[in-house]
Amino acid sequence: MNFMQDENHVPEDFKVTLNFLLSLEIEDLDEMVTDISYSNVNNELNATACLDCQELILSRAESVSCEVNNLGREAQIKYLFESGFRTQLQISQF
Repeated sequence: MNFMQDENHVPEDFKVTLNFLLSLEIEDLDEMVTDISYSNVNNELNATACLDCQELILSRAESVSCEVNNLGREAQIKYLFESGFRTQLQISQF
């Protein structure tokens, strides 16, 4: 994985999170990507009462998670970081 160009300038919590994600089985990463993909559309989903619109939103979330999961471990970890997994992990520790 090439997330860290200069290991001396990478925050320690980033390294810890990356090591945690690298230790997971691919099935666990699949589930996490899917969960975060749906979580990312919650506000949009709750903002509409239109059932067709809700189905479109959910379909888009499912499409994103499938695409990321099919690209493999590196894409999954990148997506989790870009979607705020590191922040969510830090918040859950309190």
